[in-house]
Amino acid sequence: MIFVGIIICVISYLVFDFLQCLITLKKSKLPSLPILPLLGHVHHFLGSTNATFEKLLDIAKTRKSFALFFGSIFTPYIYDFEMVSHLIKPENQMYQKAAQYDFMRVLGQRQIFVDWGTQYKESKRVLIEAVSHGNLKKYITSFNRNAQNLVDDLRSKVGGDVFDLKAELDFHAISILLDTIMGLEASIMTRDEIELFGKEYSKILKYIVRRGYKVWLYPSSLYKFSNLFKLCNQSVSYIRKVTRKLIESRKEKFEVSELNGQKTLRTSVFIDKYFVSKKDDGSDFSIEDITDDVLALLGAGFETTVSSLSLIIMMLSINQDVQEKVFEELKEKLKANDGYLDTYNLNELQYLDQVIHETWRLHPPVSSIGRLLTKDIVLPNGGYLEKGTNVWFYITMIHRDPKFYPEPEIFNPNNFLPERVKERPPQVFMPFGFGTRKCFGNIFAKLVIKTILCHLMRNYQFHTTKTENDFQLAFEITLKNKIGVPVSITSRPKI
Repeated sequence: MIFVGIIICVISYLVFDFLQCLITLKKSKLPSLPILPLLGHVHHFLGSTNATFEKLLDIAKTRKSFALFFGSIFTPYIYDFEMVSHLIKPENQMYQKAAQYDFMRVLGQRQIFVDWGTQYKESKRVLIEAVSHGNLKKYITSFNRNAQNLVDDLRSKVGGDVFDLKAELDFHAISILLDTIMGLEASIMTRDEIELFGKEYSKILKYIVRRGYKVWLYPSSLYKFSNLFKLCNQSVSYIRKVTRKLIESRKEKFEVSELNGQKTLRTSVFIDKYFVSKKDDGSDFSIEDITDDVLALLGAGFETTVSSLSLIIMMLSINQDVQEKVFEELKEKLKANDGYLDTYNLNELQYLDQVIHETWRLHPPVSSIGRLLTKDIVLPNGGYLEKGTNVWFYITMIHRDPKFYPEPEIFNPNNFLPERVKERPPQVFMPFGFGTRKCFGNIFAKLVIKTILCHLMRNYQFHTTKTENDFQLAFEITLKNKIGVPVSITSRPKI
C-alpha cells in the first residue's frame, strides 16, 4: 500500500506540475513546442552547444517570440520589436540578471556581470574609471605594440597553407589584457601557460552553459555530486591560482605617491585602482575580491575580443570586396597620419565600424541576454508574465528583423551607414545589452578589435575556402565558431 501511495503522489505531482506549465503558457500567449511532463523541453537541448544554438535558431525562424520550459521553469525568448520595446522601458526595471547567471559564481562570489547592489556598485566604480576615455588613450600604445607582435608572428605563414588563426588571436588578446589590466608583460607567463589559461577559461564557460540546460543540476546540492562540477572545479582552481599569482606579482611592483595624506596612483593600470580604493564599508579590497573582479574582466575581455575578431576576419575573408574597401580606407587614413594609429584616426575609420557592427548584427558576441522580472507585466499581445520570470532577449533574432534590416540574413555593411542607423530605433541593435546593465567595457573591446584589425589589414590579405554555411556556431556565454579561423594570408604592399 505504501508503494501504491508513493506512485499516486508522484503521478499527482507530475499532473499538477504539467497543468501549471500549461496555465502559465496560456497566460503568456506565447507560442511554444509540445511539452513533456517534468522535462518540459529539455530533451531538445541535450546535444552539443552547437546543436543547441541551431535548435533555438530553428524554433525562432517560424515564430515572432516563443516560450520554453526547462523542467517546469518558464523561459520566454523575446525578440518581437513591440515586445522588446515594451519590456526594456525604464519603468519595467529590467536591471537584475536572470537566475541562471548565478551559475557564473563558480568563478567567484563577486561577479560584476551578475551582482546587483553594493558589490556591483563597488566594482563598477573601479571599472568605469579604468575604461575612461583618458585611460583608453594611454592603452593605445599597448594595443599597437601587441598587435604588431601578432603581425610579426604571422610572417612565417605568408604564402603558405591554410592555418587556424584563432590560437594566435587567443595568445595576443590575453597579452594585451595582461599588459593593460594587470600591468604585466606577457613574458611573465610562457606561451603554453597563456594558451592553457585561455583554454581553461573557455571550458568553464562551456560547463556553465551545459548546466543551464540540465535542470536536474540547478540545485547546488545535486550539482556538487556531478561530473560537470568536478570538471568545472578543476578549471576554476587552475585559473584562480594563476590569477592570484599575477595579482601578487603586480602588487609587488605597485607604486603610489602621497598627496595631502591620500594615496594617489602613479599609473593607469586597471588593477592598481583596487590597491588604493575602498569598499563601501571602508575596508580594503581583499586578494579574493580582486581575483573575482579581475577574472570577470579578463574573461569578458578575452572571450568577447577573440570571438569578435574570429568572426570579423572570417567575414572579411569570405567577402573580398569588403576587405578591399577596409584596406583602402585604412591606407588613406594612415597616409594622413604618417602611418601611425591613435584613438583619433581609429575612430575615423567609418567603413571598418560598419563591418564590425554588421558582423555583430549577424553574429552578436552574446546571442541572448537574460533579465529577471521585478514586477508583473502585460505584453503588447495581451499576454501576462509574472514577477520572478526569467526573460531572455534573443539578440540574434532581434538583429534579424526584416522591418529594419532588408535581407537580414545577408552580410551588408551598408546597413550601418550613418543615415540608416539614424532611421532605426536603438533597441534593434544591442550586441552588448541595454540599459544600466549594458556592458561598460564595450568601448575598450572595440578599440582593441579595431587596432588588431588595422594592423592585420595593413600587412596581409586574408583568404578562405569556407562560406558562412560552413560556420558551426555555438552559444558558450559568448558566441563561438567551432571551425575556428581557417585562413591563408598573402602580403600587402607596404603603407
